[in-house]
Amino acid sequence: MINGRQECYLQKRRQLANQLHVKQESDKNVIHREGYITGLADFQSVLSTFTQYSRLRVIAELRLGDLFHPANIVSSIEFDHDDELFATAGVSRRIKVFDFSMVLNEPADVHCPVVEMSTRSKLSCLSWNKYWKNHIASSDYEGIVSVWDVTTRQSLMEYEEHEKRAWSVDFSRTEPSMLVSGSDDCKLR
Repeated sequence: MINGRQECYLQKRRQLANQLHVKQESDKNVIHREGYITGLADFQSVLSTFTQYSRLRVIAELRLGDLFHPANIVSSIEFDHDDELFATAGVSRRIKVFDFSMVLNEPADVHCPVVEMSTRSKLSCLSWNKYWKNHIASSDYEGIVSVWDVTTRQSLMEYEEHEKRAWSVDFSRTEPSMLVSGSDDCKLR
């Protein structure tokens, strides 16, 4: 569905760029009202195109146990670059990695992760490395950013860069060894 949206967006942008050039030539002598922005109509057109994707269809449901137990709160979900695995993290202080095809094709009352890693603190965010499939980064409530090896289930690196809770972390799409994190201390590192 994401690829369809992206292609639709790019196609619409190409059409609008061509139309804009033609329209600029024909509108040279037209006087517009004060405050009118011609790009607004184009934006509305693109936005209305995307509203066709306003409904999601549930194709699988992952049950993590007791729905009302606070330790089962999930704060982050991240797919690997091949969409074969996805990881969840949250208040449970665990990174749980699931096989997407198993969750999709094998309905169960409770799905078991294929890999599980314990952490010292509640987790706020995950980011899977776009190049190294077995590396995933996490940020936690203590301000620590960690890089994990999913294969060995071990922490490879820990960065104590933040004075407060680290809310987000993300690997660079172009440089696999670079990541950035954001925190309640109002810093990006």
